[in-house]
Amino acid sequence: MAVLLTGCTKRADWHQKMVLYFDTPNGPLTASSVIRVDFTGAMVWAGDLDHDHTDLTGEAVVADLGGRYLFALIEEDAGRMIVRALPPDKKGQSFKSSIRWIKNQTEPLDLPMKLWPRMVTYKDVKNPTSVELVDPANIAAAFDDGYSLSRVTIQVTEEPLTKGRVEAVLISDFFKDGAAMRKAALARGSNDKFFDSLAAELTRNKFIREE
Repeated sequence: MAVLLTGCTKRADWHQKMVLYFDTPNGPLTASSVIRVDFTGAMVWAGDLDHDHTDLTGEAVVADLGGRYLFALIEEDAGRMIVRALPPDKKGQSFKSSIRWIKNQTEPLDLPMKLWPRMVTYKDVKNPTSVELVDPANIAAAFDDGYSLSRVTIQVTEEPLTKGRVEAVLISDFFKDGAAMRKAALARGSNDKFFDSLAAELTRNKFIREE
């Protein structure tokens, strides 16, 4: 991880691993993903990153649950999760001390449910409009009885970024099809009912962030 001080801004980056822990009819199962967080902050450290900027690179977590897939999306605040999950006594008052705590968080840190990312599944992985929001407290409602999500952890890691898992599940034209649907809806007008759907919101960068 690099920490650079330049002019009136401060920069740092780290690899951040999220792990989802499931109970399934076939026993425990985990799914994970590693993303890179590139942080740029002002000279006055905000503490929780609320007034600073993060760029994200990597993929959503993909979990195969009995032949159907759960995706833990990459949200805009993903780079802030590890800071918000740290105990108050581990949050430094300065930029350097705060980044030091982040860098040292190489052991899994439990995320409270309020910080868990949104999760979705598709009835048909070839059809962007077949998306369903998954309640993490009751994933059996979207999958089968016997499936539950018991824990989500986050940590800093030296592991490489996760690549290729999303596109191994969703067909190669999946996001192109979704973009075409949005374009067609725009042609029909901004009040088109498509824009009331979850599918309209789930652009490619909710699943894959690239440099």
